[in-house]
Amino acid sequence: MERALQENRKVNIIFIIAIITMICLCGFFVFIALNPGGNYTLSQNEITLEAGTEFDPYDYITVKETVSASAVLASDNVNTAVPGIYTVEYSEKGKNVKKLNVTVVDTIAPVVTVSDSPKLFTTDQVINTSDLIETCDDATEVTISMNYADIDTTTPGEYTVNVYITDLGGNTTTVMPLIKIEMPDYEAPVISGADDIMVNAGTALDYTSAVTVTDNLDENPVLTVDYKDLDINVEGDYEITYTATDFAGNTSEKSCIVTVVGNAYQTGTTSGGSASNQILGLTQVNLFVGTSFDPMAGVSLSTEFAPDQTINYDIGSFNPNKTGTYKILYAAVNLNNELVVAERTVVVRPEPFYYKPDGCTYSFDAAGIAGQPYIVLVNRAMCCVTVYEKDADGNYTVPVKAFACSIGREGHETPTGRFTTSGRYDWCYMVDGSWGRNAITVYRGIMFHTVCYYTKSIDDLEYDEFNKLGSPASLGCIRLCYADETWLYENCPNGFTTIIYDDYASPGPLGKPDTIKIDTTDEDARGWDPTDPENPYIDSVSANNAAEEL
Repeated sequence: MERALQENRKVNIIFIIAIITMICLCGFFVFIALNPGGNYTLSQNEITLEAGTEFDPYDYITVKETVSASAVLASDNVNTAVPGIYTVEYSEKGKNVKKLNVTVVDTIAPVVTVSDSPKLFTTDQVINTSDLIETCDDATEVTISMNYADIDTTTPGEYTVNVYITDLGGNTTTVMPLIKIEMPDYEAPVISGADDIMVNAGTALDYTSAVTVTDNLDENPVLTVDYKDLDINVEGDYEITYTATDFAGNTSEKSCIVTVVGNAYQTGTTSGGSASNQILGLTQVNLFVGTSFDPMAGVSLSTEFAPDQTINYDIGSFNPNKTGTYKILYAAVNLNNELVVAERTVVVRPEPFYYKPDGCTYSFDAAGIAGQPYIVLVNRAMCCVTVYEKDADGNYTVPVKAFACSIGREGHETPTGRFTTSGRYDWCYMVDGSWGRNAITVYRGIMFHTVCYYTKSIDDLEYDEFNKLGSPASLGCIRLCYADETWLYENCPNGFTTIIYDDYASPGPLGKPDTIKIDTTDEDARGWDPTDPENPYIDSVSANNAAEEL
């Protein structure tokens, strides 16, 4: 009996174990049925991408909302710059592994440009195929080859060559640039016109305007000028050196002497090149309308002329009873039988009309001048420029523009006074080696000009100096942003009057505009004046009135 009971217990236990096993198996299969791919699914198993296309492996999986995407790991070994077949492997901590096959193809041929002008080589040069290409755009690396059978590199002449640019996908673009083969060049360029000259102190020089360079082969040899030792504001003799270099590396040099003289001398058309060989005393004269004037008052000749030499002069359209700016010409023959011609500026002003703008402590002669629609006042104390136009009575009492500026810093103070502007220069070389744009001469070496540029290039601005606008910073000149300086350059005729003064109570009736600041850490944009319309980084909305449309 007892044995029978034991046998029944064993049977029962086995039955229970079987039931439990079946329940577990059923649960497992139900789980698998409900979760066939784990916590993520692939949208597709194979894709094809064009070379250069961006690829993100997570763009091709869908993760359950209850699971973080970071729970799925994906290998990122696809390089779309190299055609080929790649396998991306996904997994959840090493489990539920799935694979995506990625095929990168390159079906687009390189886009290539070449120069319209022939590339120049000599018979002893090796032609570098990359030199024949101006630009090449492709998603993969390219190789460049050419058909040398098209040319004879030992025979001078012009040739059209076939150049082949092939990418990693096997796509080939063929271009046919022109090349010109010349005999080797051992002859240096010839510099002409680099003659000794004499200039007034403060004059802005264009060192290359009268200089030409020719070469036996190179149509465009490079000319450079070394004038680092020249101080245009200090009288003396200075040597400057011109260097010309052709494409073969041949160089030539020529030096000349620049003689800087003071304003007591006026440069005439003489070949003497000496400061003493001049007509003296031709300083600018300012007259009130109706005042009598003797053109010979204070005028004399240097010792290079005979003691009894006559000075002839031509007053032209000069009229002391009519306001305006006039030029009087003087001429005399020196001991070398050379004709020396010079000119003198005479400004006829109306009777003074003194005007003090509201809120200002400074009053100025605002009497209108014929032919000059504006007068420009520079408040040195506040680094502010105000432009006035004429009222109904013809006097300069209507303020129309205000600009923030930089004037001379300590030790280089901008002079005060009333001045008649003269010369103008699209680009002007400065005494510190920089370049100013749209420069207008105020007095000797003092000018209105833009904030300077390191080189004669509109994207090479002295950005740190630009950020000093609104405070003293210059060597004496009046600096403005490009938009403001260009407004003066284009709207104020040559010979307009400017008054430089100090008023610590008010910058002027229009106030002083805020200045723009350049982000000096932005290496791409910082070399551009933010008010220059050619600036490719300029904001669509101007930061202040300096960026108004010109």
